[in-house]
Amino acid sequence: MGSKSDCPPVLRVLSRRSGRTAALPYPPPKSGHYITEEPSAEKGQDLVYYCGIDLHSDNNVLGVIDSSGNRLSIKRNANDLEAVKKALSPFAGNLEGIVVESTYNWYWLVDGLQEAGYKMHLANPAAIEQYSGLKHGDDETDTWWLAELLRLKLLKEGYVYPRSERAVRDLLRKRGQLVRMRTQNILSIQNLTCRNTGAKLSGRQVKELTADDVKEMYKEETERGLAVICCVNVIKALTKQIEAIEKRVKSKIQLSQPFQLLKTISGIGEILAMVIMLEAGDISRFPSVGNFSSYCRCVKSVRLSNNKKKGNGNRKNGNKYLAWAFMEAANYAIRWEPIIEKFYQRKSSKKGSVVARKAIAHKLARATYHVLRDQTPFDIERCFGC
Repeated sequence: MGSKSDCPPVLRVLSRRSGRTAALPYPPPKSGHYITEEPSAEKGQDLVYYCGIDLHSDNNVLGVIDSSGNRLSIKRNANDLEAVKKALSPFAGNLEGIVVESTYNWYWLVDGLQEAGYKMHLANPAAIEQYSGLKHGDDETDTWWLAELLRLKLLKEGYVYPRSERAVRDLLRKRGQLVRMRTQNILSIQNLTCRNTGAKLSGRQVKELTADDVKEMYKEETERGLAVICCVNVIKALTKQIEAIEKRVKSKIQLSQPFQLLKTISGIGEILAMVIMLEAGDISRFPSVGNFSSYCRCVKSVRLSNNKKKGNGNRKNGNKYLAWAFMEAANYAIRWEPIIEKFYQRKSSKKGSVVARKAIAHKLARATYHVLRDQTPFDIERCFGC
């Protein structure tokens, strides 16, 4: 029998009375049972295997356990798909699933192994509790932990976005990045102008500036004029790229039925409809409207005990792009819809403007779920109780 440290961390539970380690439901794995070289497939054809992969920027650590938790193989591989397939080949026939943590570079690995016929699971790092009680943690313990969570059916999974639609979604995310860069340059020009001339320029006026206009404003301060001209040139270049991205994405999805239905929701135009449609994906993956609202970060995160607040939960759990989209939709809806403006005034007088805007964003998120699920246009009176 192995020592206490050999058994999976999730099963090491201390007794409240004696402080001793509770009895395990199965014998702990044998110490030194796993190998670091090419594994052998001679051990029982009826066994079920579970694999965890700890993925890094230039390498990965692949570990395999069996249905009893015994550690069979551990190996560090270069980030090469063929090398990973070779390490998995002895267990391929009985491999129940492979877990990969949702890091920034999982696309190539998950897509490649799915094409090879393996069942992939994308671990959600924000929802997985870290193991405790280990004196030393490294890549191997992380790998075993992922495989163990899959074996015990305790794995919190992320969504593997379909590969065929992922490129369009990522292209729209690039647009968001370029818009933020353009906004930074607009603010820079506004700050320089206000600081040196006392005048105020709107965002529209900044976008319409030309090099001749800037030279006229800074006749005697050519250095400051050059700084503003640089920003103007960057803004024009970014605007050109943003328009090109919008044209390409719109050509891909403008005839889509969900896209047309989303545009019926108050505050949601073409850009926000594209963001929401591509970020939400298949709406049927959310069992209820509450799950979708939580994914959009529209549900408050709080921990209660005996009806008293004891802290906050994970506020970042969810999709930040959807959270932004619905807050933008709320701002537009307040501005253009009298019914929603009235709701906002009533809510903000009691709870403040931030809570009121978040409440409208929450309502719009719930309405979006029903519009996409039922394929029906938006009903503002039903949404806002009028």
